[in-house]
Amino acid sequence: MTTKKFGVLILYFDCDQFILRTIENCAQHVDKIYVSYSPLPWSAYNKDAREKFPNPVNPEILKTSPHYDKIELIEGVYDTEEEQRNAVVKKANEDDLDYLIIQDADEFYLKEEYEKLLSGILENPNHDYYRTPWYFFWKDLNHVILSKHPKRNNPNKAYIPTMVSYNACTAINLKKGIHFTDKRKVNSSSFFIVDALCYHLSYVLNSEQLDRKLKTWGHSGQVDIASWYTFKWLAWTPKTKNLHPVDPHQWVAAKKVSLEMPKALDGFEIEEQQPLKLSLSQSIKHKLKDAKSIATYYVKDLKHIIRS
Repeated sequence: MTTKKFGVLILYFDCDQFILRTIENCAQHVDKIYVSYSPLPWSAYNKDAREKFPNPVNPEILKTSPHYDKIELIEGVYDTEEEQRNAVVKKANEDDLDYLIIQDADEFYLKEEYEKLLSGILENPNHDYYRTPWYFFWKDLNHVILSKHPKRNNPNKAYIPTMVSYNACTAINLKKGIHFTDKRKVNSSSFFIVDALCYHLSYVLNSEQLDRKLKTWGHSGQVDIASWYTFKWLAWTPKTKNLHPVDPHQWVAAKKVSLEMPKALDGFEIEEQQPLKLSLSQSIKHKLKDAKSIATYYVKDLKHIIRS
């Protein structure tokens, strides 16, 4: 039986607190680690980002990894997220790999979950791409987002909050000509869900990093940055609702949890952030904005139900 070769794609922007840990998390499971680095952020989502937010990381840190022999640094300046990801797809194809795992620097797996990811792909080898469930951590390793998902057999009318959501793409089949078309989305609808849980630490950041993220990532133009950053991030308490920066209603709240963590996160700490105290006028503005957002959502949902 021919052994299949796996590579992993890691985007390396403003994530020095994670990068070596991510490499440690994936190294034993893959044949090649592609670290994609640009000194500048994408230009397509915020025209001012390149001037104001150069990448603060130094790729020299990669040389300190005990897995440096597996790492290939791919450097460039890219206008879009998909352009940067496709540069790695191109190199992985040139290296004749079979599958490319997308594991951004803030994504981690327990060892047994990573093994399930690989076996799930190998046991279902002919799909174009693969998706997995994940937890969205919030602020620290002790809070996970509760997302809204339709109840089974009643998708249009009732929702339940759950810690599990699903990413757009965890791995692609390089032998199928798959590439990225819109951020993490690909040119296919043929996917298989592998039950391998990912821990997504995308919002386990200090406030300075989170501010940079909002102004440089692929959703910059979709977020009311100043408002969301003030009311949902700086002023967050466990009672804060509707946390999603683009579609507020999708993230109900953050739930306190106690979970086994991947070994690569041993010793990881982030400073506790004290919530900003809002004035009365700010609190009223915040509640009115929330109410308007939820009303807009339910009007759209009602129209969808009527059409269906």
